[in-house]
Amino acid sequence: MILASIGLYGVLFHRIGRQRLSIGIQMALRASPSFVTLRVLRQSGLVIVFGLIAGLPFALLAAQMADTMFWGVLFPKVV
Repeated sequence: MILASIGLYGVLFHRIGRQRLSIGIQMALRASPSFVTLRVLRQSGLVIVFGLIAGLPFALLAAQMADTMFWGVLFPKVV
């Protein structure tokens, strides 16, 4: 979970960093700060949602594989 959070932070930081010029131009053309903020948050939210959609099946598959490798140690079966 920590590794995924660090990766997500890196991707979003890179995306927003690449948009600095665009954000500066919008602010120079008198775009409201709330408009620019909402635009950045919307784009970041889309990245997060698509990442979850793409990554969740792989995470579930990895959890099942880990469960079979460790014979129920990670997810103990309640009888």
